[in-house]
Amino acid sequence: RTATTTDHQEGEGDQELIHNVSVKLTNQGGSRFDGNGGSALRGNQQAGHQKHDTGTNKQLRNRLMHLLLDQMVVSPHNFLVVFADEAQKLEIEDYEWLREIHDELEDKGYRMITFLVGQPQLRHQKTALKKARQTQIVGRFMIDEFEFRGVTCVEDAASCLRSYDNGKFPVDSEWTFPRFFLPRAWNSGFRLQPCAPQMWAEFEAVHEEAGFQEKLEVPMTYFARSVEILLTTMGPDLDREDFRVTPEMWKKIVAESRFAQSEEELLTIIADADELELG
Repeated sequence: RTATTTDHQEGEGDQELIHNVSVKLTNQGGSRFDGNGGSALRGNQQAGHQKHDTGTNKQLRNRLMHLLLDQMVVSPHNFLVVFADEAQKLEIEDYEWLREIHDELEDKGYRMITFLVGQPQLRHQKTALKKARQTQIVGRFMIDEFEFRGVTCVEDAASCLRSYDNGKFPVDSEWTFPRFFLPRAWNSGFRLQPCAPQMWAEFEAVHEEAGFQEKLEVPMTYFARSVEILLTTMGPDLDREDFRVTPEMWKKIVAESRFAQSEEELLTIIADADELELG
C-alpha cells in the first residue's frame, strides 16, 4: 500500500485531531468519485449526513461543506483530516472536487490535510500528474510519500506475534488473544512469539517454491489471517497443556491463507506499475 499526503509537520494534539474532525472517502460497491456529484454524495454519506443521497449536485456539495464547517467550529483545532482509500482510482475531476473543498476551507481559515491511500499505481498517478503540470493537485495532495511495508523478516514476524501475546481485549482485562482461544496451552506457558522462526520458514518455503526472485514480503492481511486460522480454526480443537504448533501445521495454515496466490497477483500489479512509471 502507498500513501501520499499534504505537507504537514506532526505536532502536539494531532492524535486528538484525528478523532475530533475526520472524513473518510472510500470507493465501495463499484462506484467511484466523479465530477457530477458522486464525490459530494459519498462525502456526505461517510460524514454521517442524514440527507446524503438527496438534492442536486450543488446542494450535495454545499451540504457537505456546511457539515464540515459545523464540525470545525466545535473542534479545538483548525485542521480537517481527509482519508481517501483506493486513491489510485481517482481521476482529474475527483481531485478538482477535493481541491475546491481544500481552497474553500482555507479561505475560511482552516487547513485540510489529505491522505491518499492506495495501490502502487498511485505513485504512477503522481508522476503522470507532474508530467501534465497539474501542480494544483500535486502541490495540495501529493507532497510526501509513505510506503506501507508488510512483514519482511523473522524479526518482524516475532514482533507481530509478541503483540498478540501482549495485547488484551477488552483493554482493561487480562485476556490476550492466545489465552482466549487456547486457555489450557496459555496457562501452561504457550506463547506465539517463539513460533516466529517456524512460521517465517513456511512463508519462505512458499516464496521459494513459486520461484520469485524478489525479497519476501508478507502483507499483514495474510500474516494476520494465518494467525487467525491458528487461533480460531485449528488451535481450539488441539488445546491442551503440551500444545505446540508443528511445521506441518504451519504448512497447512499458510496454504489456507492463500498467501501464494496473493503474492503472484501483487507482484504482477507492482511490475505493471513500474513499467507504466518508466514509460
